[in-house]
Amino acid sequence: MNIGFIGTGNMGGAMIDGILSSGIVSPSEMFVSDISEAQLEKYKAKGINTSTCNRTTADKADIVFLTVKPQFYDAVLADLKEFPQKIYVTVAPGITTEYLRQSLSRDTKVVRTMPNTPALVGEGVTAVCRGDGLTDEEYETVKRLLRAFSEIHELEESMMDAVISVSGSSPAYVYMMIDAMAKSGERQGIPYETALRMAGKTVLGAAKLLLSSQEDAEVLIDRVCSKGGTTIEAVNHLKKNGFYPLIDDAMAECTRRALELKK
Repeated sequence: MNIGFIGTGNMGGAMIDGILSSGIVSPSEMFVSDISEAQLEKYKAKGINTSTCNRTTADKADIVFLTVKPQFYDAVLADLKEFPQKIYVTVAPGITTEYLRQSLSRDTKVVRTMPNTPALVGEGVTAVCRGDGLTDEEYETVKRLLRAFSEIHELEESMMDAVISVSGSSPAYVYMMIDAMAKSGERQGIPYETALRMAGKTVLGAAKLLLSSQEDAEVLIDRVCSKGGTTIEAVNHLKKNGFYPLIDDAMAECTRRALELKK
């Protein structure tokens, strides 16, 4: 089965590299297109078939990943109207399965996904929504490709806008927290790069501990805190100053924007 990618930015590149590293497909079975000749040269050097023409990619591929920003979907889909029989995988916020079927054909097979950038290091999370018309075998093939670079979670399409705030955009929130921790460490005398490494590694370890534990987050928080100790002071300060409502509000704004894009 030939796999196509239209768009080779950070997200598309992470997905391409993950799939190739898994050995599911060979470079000769992959077709990519992009407007950037420099980007294409990088993939051509890996033995991947490259083109500046989206129609060429769609013509050769059985499954086509549309890894472009949402504002470019109209132009890309205009190039693909003669290929409605392909399986299309979307990766953009606000792009629904119905939107693709209206743009191409009522019979077009679509899988809507929302991956995130930690796919660049093989630690991605991807929400997956199965569109109408796919056979079980076709759907399993798409999921197998997605698992090459991420953990997948199958959800109803009505949940996909909220997913953007939970996993699609949230790496940025985490980077902000790590940066804030590192800058505080720097103000207290620790070199910024050292503090950044310490904070980042701590977030990584805490996340691994949470995901491997049978206990919920509140229990783990209490385990780090001791009465009258240092951690409880920081935790109480965060709670007092609206840490949870602030995160909730930010995520709600993220979802609101996703809904605007869908319109």
